[in-house]
Amino acid sequence: MQNSTIARLFAATLVSSFAFAAHAADVTAEQAAQPAAQAQQPAQSDAAIADKAKAALKASPDLAALPVEVGVKDGVVTVAGTVPAAAIEPVLKTVATVGGIKEIRNELKAG
Repeated sequence: MQNSTIARLFAATLVSSFAFAAHAADVTAEQAAQPAAQAQQPAQSDAAIADKAKAALKASPDLAALPVEVGVKDGVVTVAGTVPAAAIEPVLKTVATVGGIKEIRNELKAG
């Protein structure tokens, strides 16, 4: 009796393993297709990111007149300038809305 129970458990485990492996193969094929599609989309250039960040700042009435410098290298945005302390967070949040940014370096000074 104990042997037949073990045999049934083994058989159930074996069937489950095959079902899981079949599903995993489907998922892997789907996932393999996604990076290829993403690779075909061009990454935003540093100049495009900088232009969009500057435009986003200019579009905000509270931030448009601030002397904020935006530089981008390899998708890393550096935000610099001397602005009121209360404006630092809004500037960073506004820049963060731009797509394609890998990192934002805050070099803003309160003044």
